[in-house]
Amino acid sequence: MLLWNYIHIRKRIITLIALLILVLQGCDSKEEFKKHIPNKDAVMLYKEAVKMAMLENEYSEKVDSAITILERAISIDSLYIEPHFGIIRFARLDKDKTRAFNYCHRAQRIYKNYPEFFMIEGMIRESNNEGQKAKSLYRKALHIYENDLRDKITENPDLALNYIVCLYLNNQKLEAKNKLEEIKTKNKTNNLYNKLTIEILMEGYQEIRKR
Repeated sequence: MLLWNYIHIRKRIITLIALLILVLQGCDSKEEFKKHIPNKDAVMLYKEAVKMAMLENEYSEKVDSAITILERAISIDSLYIEPHFGIIRFARLDKDKTRAFNYCHRAQRIYKNYPEFFMIEGMIRESNNEGQKAKSLYRKALHIYENDLRDKITENPDLALNYIVCLYLNNQKLEAKNKLEEIKTKNKTNNLYNKLTIEILMEGYQEIRKR
């Protein structure tokens, strides 16, 4: 979030690998999110917001309206993860990143074992010239992967892809490349995995870091 869903960014990555978000984690029960069925009204509001502002690359009235709609979606169903990604994606377009950070923190409280929200905040911090804070957030995300989610990474190649991105963000580039090759070898009959490169995985994330 997995990263991160960021609507524009995740769209391309999902097309390439079918799924690049983590198995949903958080709260006291990890199973709660995996079984969560989103409220239909919240889903409709999310789709309305995406349709309204997904092509916007700068902060605008459309973006502001989309954020308001996503707030309504989250108030209806706070466990529905897509509005959290969407609202962060839109809020980061504002030169003042305060709201984007606040939305990241809210998502981190709800999804306690979901490292992608720490990764996303870190990338926004980088774009805001807060390199040290970004590094701290990347380390925190890596700690979650390597301590709370280690077994899940072994079982789930899609989760492992997010772990690889996190390794790369933590400047463990050689290990990230080696892990990717391991996944491609284990899934050599799957063309979606075989076409992956570090550059493809990092493409969307690099966009966030540069804004």
